[in-house]
Amino acid sequence: MANPITIHHEGALVEELFGLTECPYFNNYPLRGLPWDVIKHKDYNMSLQEIDFIGNHMQLLEMECLTGTSIRFSVNEPSIFFAIMIEGFVKFQKAKTLVSYAMRGVLYMTYSPSADFTLHASAGKHTMMIVCIDSDWFKSAKRPFPRLEPLVNCIQQRNDEVLTLPMCRFAQPIADLWDSMRMLCSDNFLHKLELANHVTKLIEFYNTQLENDNYIKGQLVTETANLFFMYVDANYMFENRISIALVSEHLGESKTRVEEYAKLLFGKSLLKHVRDLRMAKAAQLLKETDVPVSALGFKVGYSNRSHFFKIFNAYFDTSPLEYRAQHRIH
Repeated sequence: MANPITIHHEGALVEELFGLTECPYFNNYPLRGLPWDVIKHKDYNMSLQEIDFIGNHMQLLEMECLTGTSIRFSVNEPSIFFAIMIEGFVKFQKAKTLVSYAMRGVLYMTYSPSADFTLHASAGKHTMMIVCIDSDWFKSAKRPFPRLEPLVNCIQQRNDEVLTLPMCRFAQPIADLWDSMRMLCSDNFLHKLELANHVTKLIEFYNTQLENDNYIKGQLVTETANLFFMYVDANYMFENRISIALVSEHLGESKTRVEEYAKLLFGKSLLKHVRDLRMAKAAQLLKETDVPVSALGFKVGYSNRSHFFKIFNAYFDTSPLEYRAQHRIH
């Protein structure tokens, strides 16, 4: 199976290196015997190791993000994925809709249609192993792995929507399997058979965890996450419409839970996220419109003009008037 995922490295690309045999400095989990493809971007360094085996495809993706990063990628055909998040935290969006997320030490399975997505990652290290399962084989998995039936149905019907099953913790049996799989990555046919057997064990373990209700409870469901996103996007420019209390009321969740969700989804508090959105909007208006500087704060959610100027100066290290002079698009 060819790699069903195409990653689009856009923007300030520095260097592309293919087929390296020397381990990149930011790699901590090499697959033995496989070369590295390395992308050096202004915002991140990324390495990819991959192997095809018995109709499946496995890839190890390691990223060192120098800042918050968004990377577009395409799933080229409807696929079933088994994912292990080894370190870091990532979010996946389709258009403007959150479809899944994963944090360090979890594993899960998901169905993806053929579509474009965006991976969002904060500054730091992020590592994930992704196995694309042979679709023809997986269609027969309903009986031996009954908790995976929704995924089987998706691949059979070639659904247009993403389906992600619950995340489970990275337990010792998985750690042992993962270590063994890292040592088996070569063109040796017997090794490839053993890799396929290990993937079957991964799936069996995951199905058993779901059957025993041994998955992470209290997960943020994507429907709630997207309600959160949409509410913030619709109201961040209105001072009296955005607060933990108002979001809590809108989502029907406790204030404490909303604060946890904000940290998970935005990587920061709701207050800081709203500030960042307002500053980005203010900068856009300064560059692209003739909105008077005196009215700008009110436009982006600050009724107190001096308070807005203070926040803007601290954020951009310059005044709104100077920012417009330096960045105006004519």
